[in-house]
Amino acid sequence: MGQGSGSDEGRYINWLSIKNQADRVLEDVKRTLGHVLVGEEHPHIYGFVYDINSGTPIEVPEAMAAGRAV
Repeated sequence: MGQGSGSDEGRYINWLSIKNQADRVLEDVKRTLGHVLVGEEHPHIYGFVYDINSGTPIEVPEAMAAGRAV
């Protein structure tokens, strides 16, 4: 593995990379809150970005605030 001439086929893939993780977490929290299956019994939705280098979650303050507004 990792030997040979390789392939340039990856250039045809839409990798859907995330430009701003905090904005995406906020968007996900808001979308989750608006889902029909999330009701009064789920009063809080939390928003974190997982840091793969340290292994710890990083709180996204805007997402945390939006998730408490239920």
